[in-house]
Amino acid sequence: MRVEKLIGSIITGAAPDDETSRRLAELDGRTHDKVAKAGLAKPRKGGGRAQLGAFIDHFVATSTSAKPNTLENMKQVRRWLVEFFGENRDIRTIVAGDAEDWSAFMAKGGLGANTIRRHVGRARQLFQISHSSSRVPRGESIRGHGGNGAGRQVATVLRVA
Repeated sequence: MRVEKLIGSIITGAAPDDETSRRLAELDGRTHDKVAKAGLAKPRKGGGRAQLGAFIDHFVATSTSAKPNTLENMKQVRRWLVEFFGENRDIRTIVAGDAEDWSAFMAKGGLGANTIRRHVGRARQLFQISHSSSRVPRGESIRGHGGNGAGRQVATVLRVA
């Protein structure tokens, strides 16, 4: 653990750097509790991992206002997210660079730039819902890029915060 980085962020009032935040998010519950008790991190809400696949499955299963096509689109996004990040990936460990890698992964998988843009937008929706339901602590924004090879940024931000 990068204790000196956590202490520095507390003294300056700034957020810890990405690597420190990632390492803190990856800590098991017992170790994170010790770090929180020492005053170096905030206690976790809900006390456990926020697994990507389980969260999306819960959203799709319990969504009462979404139309059938919307749910089907969310299932497609789930498939691409889980294929890239893994079923049990802790949502808290997804960082800014991951969205660009995920976009590139979808492009290599044959998806067009507009489809990638829509998938990134839907993923952003899911992350926003996960935070508003207090299932996942707030973190950072993640930007995604289109997969047309032009390298231009699409107007989407996965909100992991």
